Amino acid sequence: MLEEGLVEVVKDGVRLAELGEPGTMFGELALLLGRPHTCDVLTMERSTFRVADAAGLLRDDPAVALHLASLLARRLDLANHALVEVRQQLEAGQPRGVISRGA
Repeated sequence: MLEEGLVEVVKDGVRLAELGEPGTMFGELALLLGRPHTCDVLTMERSTFRVADAAGLLRDDPAVALHLASLLARRLDLANHALVEVRQQLEAGQPRGVISRGA
């Protein structure tokens, strides 16, 4: 969990997000899906993290589970908006290079 600082999330060389909100969690998809991490979290400035027994926290603290659900819902909403934007660009016949820069 990010306590303070600024990080970027990268997957397969593609920057997915820049995050600096205290309380932001990382590794939640791997935890919930039971598979290895698929993204890298790189610090962009001096950052402090708190490492916790995530499975235990989710099981024992409903507030943490609710925070995680809210975080995932926001990320899903952002992904949905990006998908709609790319789809609209494709339907408008925009060149692939324009789509990849705008998405």
